[in-house]
Amino acid sequence: RQVMIKKHLILLVLIFSSPSPPSWADHWINPKVVIGNPMIARLQQGRKALTTMEKEEIKKYGYTGLEVMTYLDANLDPGKSHDHFIRMMQIGAGGLIHIRMWLWKTKYYYKDYKSLLTYDGIKPGDIKYKFLVIYLAPPKMWGYGVLSYSYLLSMDYKNPEDVWSWAPDLRKVRRFPTAKGDNDFAGTELTTDEFLRWREPWQEDHRVLGYDVIEGKECIVIESIHRNPQYYLGKRVSWVEKENFIDLHEEQFDREGNLWKVSDKLWKQIKPWNYWVRTEW
Repeated sequence: RQVMIKKHLILLVLIFSSPSPPSWADHWINPKVVIGNPMIARLQQGRKALTTMEKEEIKKYGYTGLEVMTYLDANLDPGKSHDHFIRMMQIGAGGLIHIRMWLWKTKYYYKDYKSLLTYDGIKPGDIKYKFLVIYLAPPKMWGYGVLSYSYLLSMDYKNPEDVWSWAPDLRKVRRFPTAKGDNDFAGTELTTDEFLRWREPWQEDHRVLGYDVIEGKECIVIESIHRNPQYYLGKRVSWVEKENFIDLHEEQFDREGNLWKVSDKLWKQIKPWNYWVRTEW
């Protein structure tokens, strides 16, 4: 992934190992099947009717923009507890290489993504998932831990998470204030909103721009504009592979409309469960 910031070229590569869902975990199911009735994805947060634009999108493409981005979000958080390993390599404009490595354990508290949309067994403010991160590298960070509780958001409940850290050298637990979505994640060019996905699909206005082919795969191209006028991005444009709903490419624009960041992702299905995971970002 190459990012142009202040005319300096920065290369950031995240390499994800194969996660290991527990042996009792179900196999991957296409998000369209998990959610079932597409109107559940099209009408969220109490909405009762589609807009004229959304009706035209369904007629022309078979989906609304919100529906596609909801299927994508369902793929990224299918609700199956798992462990994985992350190795992050950051190469600066001067050639300096910085490597971070973590062990990451996630436990989910909802049965499937549809339950998040219908409040089946979970309601706004309840814990969606917890994750525990243990640093392995760099050496000065070895043993440093982070525990996070992520909550189901709604129009009325807007606290995305609570975070605590453990510093082995100080032998102290410290609670973090909630970070802003545009804060950098672990010192990289990724933001908190990108990596942890605090924004929910319904918090942005989406529209289908059309079809495009990238990496030999046909994608639905979606433009997303956050409803918060103070959000750090003016808009995002995502290329979402239309059969499995994985995002292969994204272009981000600042609030002045200038291209700010471009990211590409490589995905694979992990056997035997066939869940889609990003192997490189």
